Amino acid sequence: MTAALDIFLRLAAWLLLAPLLPGIINKVKAWVAGRRGPPVLQLYFDLAKLWRKGVVLSTAVSPMHVIGPAMAWIAILGAALLLPVGPAGASLSFHGDALLFVYLLAFARSASRWRRSTPARPSKAWAWRAKSATPSSPKPQSSPRC
Repeated sequence: MTAALDIFLRLAAWLLLAPLLPGIINKVKAWVAGRRGPPVLQLYFDLAKLWRKGVVLSTAVSPMHVIGPAMAWIAILGAALLLPVGPAGASLSFHGDALLFVYLLAFARSASRWRRSTPARPSKAWAWRAKSATPSSPKPQSSPRC
């Protein structure tokens, strides 16, 4: 039971502290540039605003549009379990875990791109290309430039 609680607390710490580092980086970059910059907690404010919004899906959405981001989150959580935290080490540790870490991050990136690369209905989604490929009237030819 303590191992499961340890894993849960580590994942919660990674998820809660993840927006803090870019906030600190943005604040330091603004300070170096001589500006005031955004608050350190700006990413937390943005995430809270996004979670209050509802999900809007088209009727032509492919299943990968819904499954892709969920699979990316699962891969990122799996990669977070492989990271060592302090003297306790990593939650999961074995030979080849660094290779699995890189694989999981690459998989998360490709899973989040699936939704952009798979059209919902290929016959209708790409119909505009077939129409634009056959012009209804011939285009006037331009004169060559000297």
